[in-house]
Amino acid sequence: YKMFFNRHPKWRKASKYDWKNARWINGIEAAASGITLRGKTIVCGHIRASYGNGKFLGKAKEDPDIDSVYYNKGIIGLDATTVVSRKVNCIVIED
Repeated sequence: YKMFFNRHPKWRKASKYDWKNARWINGIEAAASGITLRGKTIVCGHIRASYGNGKFLGKAKEDPDIDSVYYNKGIIGLDATTVVSRKVNCIVIED
């Protein structure tokens, strides 16, 4: 899986093809595969937080916190699958 994620060293000059493919990267999988930015944490949505909480943190589907914000090294996943969970995840980022 790690081979699928490829950081484009000259991303400002990336092709339309590269940008099109980059839109569909699963940020939670990428971070779990070791694709992170040193000293930074990526905050993402669109990939369900329950996916990361279940697959990488071992929470069961029945766990009431399965849709809560997913925190792991280099990544924070916000998507609460609101249409199903009826929850909205929010975080406060302080500098």
